[in-house]
Amino acid sequence: MSSQKIPLISLASVLTHQINIFICSASFEQRSTMIPAALDRTRVDHALICANKVTFTSKIDETAQQLSDMFDGRASIVELSMENPLLIADHLQQEIKKLQRGTPTTYAIDVTSFTHEALLILLRVLQAAVKSEDNVIGLYNGATDYATGLPAEEKWLSKGVAEIRSVLGYPGEIVPTQKIHLIVLVGFEMERAERIIGAYEPSLLSLGYGSPLQSISFPLHNLNKRFHKRLSDRYKGVREFTFSLEDPLEAKLSIEKQAKIQPGFNVFIAPMNTKISTVGVALAAFENEALQICYASAEQYNFQSYSSPSNDCYIFEVPLLKSVIT
Repeated sequence: MSSQKIPLISLASVLTHQINIFICSASFEQRSTMIPAALDRTRVDHALICANKVTFTSKIDETAQQLSDMFDGRASIVELSMENPLLIADHLQQEIKKLQRGTPTTYAIDVTSFTHEALLILLRVLQAAVKSEDNVIGLYNGATDYATGLPAEEKWLSKGVAEIRSVLGYPGEIVPTQKIHLIVLVGFEMERAERIIGAYEPSLLSLGYGSPLQSISFPLHNLNKRFHKRLSDRYKGVREFTFSLEDPLEAKLSIEKQAKIQPGFNVFIAPMNTKISTVGVALAAFENEALQICYASAEQYNFQSYSSPSNDCYIFEVPLLKSVIT
């Protein structure tokens, strides 16, 4: 199944599978409730609602409880930590193991409001848990705008960088004698991207932006290009490329192609655009274990006006076991 964009109001009639395990993330973003509210929840056996413990935890706790109430006692709230990736992996493993069955299982993941790091860890945990007969479906509610209400030159999603680290489960295969090729999937966060580039000091830098034909919207594509140009202008010899923001398999192919442009480099990838493209990064890393995925944790989020939801939903397959793993 290739990625499909549908109106949210059509989700219940299009997604008619019995969903054994539904996984989503509570957030300060209104987008975190859009897909669960549109689902036919009578078809969901159990929901796992992930909730980060952060400085604005009261809003997230409120949203987590709101989501839990939607499933009439068929939900568990899973505590995650933005500072402790091991805790994310441990809690997800424990909760998924409790719900696993001997029969084929359909998982559905609303990837919308996970952090990039938490989503990548979840996908790695699921890859270890799913069986060949299982089915994993991804869902995503795109934004109509980010940093809502602010002019383009003042838009911000996060400020400050607490730590730059390899994402748990994606360490890569690093050869000390080889130079670094850093691939950044540019989004709307200049400071975090600059800090990652400064930390790795790559000999080769690839900066990607969303393909005009596979972006969430033309206004967001133009905004993405603007941020990409600002970043590209700061560095010499940048390799530019585009990738899909709508289809993880198409994004995976673009990432794989970019990773091969200069053989003999250690390749590091920083996914900083849509969660759909982040799924594509995970799939590329599943197929090529030499790729390391990196992440810059933020010190502050624009939780008051981070994004505004759209009236659309993307549905896509997440083929966790169809890659060649070595």
